[in-house]
Order: sequence, then structure tokens, then C-alpha cells
Amino acid sequence: MNYYTENDLEKLKILISQGNSLLFIGAGFSTFATNLLNEPMPTGRELADKIAKKNNFEADGDLFYAVEKFLEKSSKNELISFLEEIFKTKKFDPILKEILKFNFRRIYTTNYDDVIEQVSNCLSINRKSIDAETSPENYFKFLNICVHINGYIKNLNENNFDKSFKLSENSYLEPDSFERSKWWYSFKKDLEASNAIIFVGYSLYDIEIKKLLYNNPFKEKTYFITKTDLKEKEAFKYKKYGKIINIGIKDFSKILKSVAPNKSKNDLQVFKKYEIDINSNIEIKDKDTDYLFTRGLLDKIN
Repeated sequence: MNYYTENDLEKLKILISQGNSLLFIGAGFSTFATNLLNEPMPTGRELADKIAKKNNFEADGDLFYAVEKFLEKSSKNELISFLEEIFKTKKFDPILKEILKFNFRRIYTTNYDDVIEQVSNCLSINRKSIDAETSPENYFKFLNICVHINGYIKNLNENNFDKSFKLSENSYLEPDSFERSKWWYSFKKDLEASNAIIFVGYSLYDIEIKKLLYNNPFKEKTYFITKTDLKEKEAFKYKKYGKIINIGIKDFSKILKSVAPNKSKNDLQVFKKYEIDINSNIEIKDKDTDYLFTRGLLDKIN
């Protein structure tokens, strides 16, 4: 069952090409890349079991337990070295380039890995990547920034392991959650200013993001790129927050292949061109011009 129409796809293609969309990337996106161990980027449960296997114990998919148990016998630096092997990209499916070839107002991701950065480099797109601990003051005015909400593998070190890298239970108990981070206000402003909000490979598990999207004015411009065989129960969850495009990441990439990024930085995205019939007998006075620019009123010339 499709939850979208061809008109939905055409509209989304136009919005993306304009370069003012907010892109939110989840774990599903990174399944199309492999790490330094020649393995697919893992899900949370898979990561827990990999960490447990490294130190010869069972975690049953419990990431918090796996991390804490690992650190009972090994150092943070040992775990960080292992995580670098897991979350640094060795290769990726070319289909990801069709998604990231566009300019975006901002990219946000819950992923730790550097897939976005590696794909962007291959496209000769320089995207500055930061985590939520970085002050937005020096970056908010620039577009194409990638913000790693839960931490970024290339910024990970022993000092920020329990703070900016949301992996252990201690890190989630820290008061500096994304909602309290320096980027929360900027994230909300990006939601307001973007022409579209596009979630790719994201399962809506993060309560902070759900709270922000719930009962908000962004529903009409929010799109979820989901798997094709989306179950009705899952669809019910997404419908509350936006429109479902259940075509899968691979087919989403295919439909974007024919769409060229808009290279112009001078396109009007807030105003639209209004033309007046030069043969009209309407007399436009100074106050009418004032009303147009201060109040947006066009009564005299309509």
C-alpha cells in the first residue's frame, strides 16, 4: 500500500532542488555503507552485541549494559578505538550520493558515523560536521552544516565520552540532552524557516524530536522516507507528524537522480513575483506602496 501520490513526489523533488530543506538522517541511511571492519553500519542492538562479543559476554541487544560491562574490564580508550573501527566508513553505496548532492538548509542526524561526510567529500561538497555541544553562534548563519545530535565519531575522545557522545547510560542521564543543548533553539528555527523537513531512515524513537513535531505547524511540510513494506501500525505513528513516502531509500535515490540541484543562491523563496498590468488605469499612491511593504496589502492593485 502506498501512502503517497505522484503529486507528492513531484512536489518533494521541487522542494529539495531549491536547497532550503532540512534533512534529518537516521540509522537506516547508514545501512548502505560499510565500516573499517568490512561490515554494515550496525543498529543499536547490533552494536551492543558487537561490544559484548569483543569482551566475551552476552548483552542481548542492551547497549547501555554492553557499554557499562565493557568498561568494567577495559578502558574508554580501548572502547573508543573499537568504535572508530565500527563507525568510520570504508565504502558506501553510490545511491547515497543522489540524496546528498543537494544543498540543504541544515542536516541533522542521530548517527555517530561519518557516512554523510564521506559521501559529501566524494561530491566535492564541503560540509562542516559538529556535535550538539558545539556553540551554534559561529555556524548558524552558514548553510550545509551537519549536526550530529548524539555525537560524532571523529570528535569522540575520553573527555567527552560521557557527555556529547550519547552511548552509555551515563551520557543519557547527563542534563545536557539535545533539548537542553545549544542547538535546540537553532533546530526549532530551522524547522520554521525550511521549505520542507525530510526524515530519511529515521524511526521516530527519539522522544525529544517527537515532542517537537507533535501538534506543530510543520506537519504539512514534513516527509518521512520509509521502507516500502511499512506496516499499518508503523504508518499510524508517522501519520501524526507528516506525510509518508514509503518507497525506501534506494527508490528515493532513483527519483532524485533526474533532479538537478539549484545552483542559484538568488532565488526568491519567501516572496513571489507579482506583475501589474501596465495598461491598467489603477492609480497607485505613496500610501499604497507603504501598505504593500509594511503590511503586505495588495487591495489597491488587485
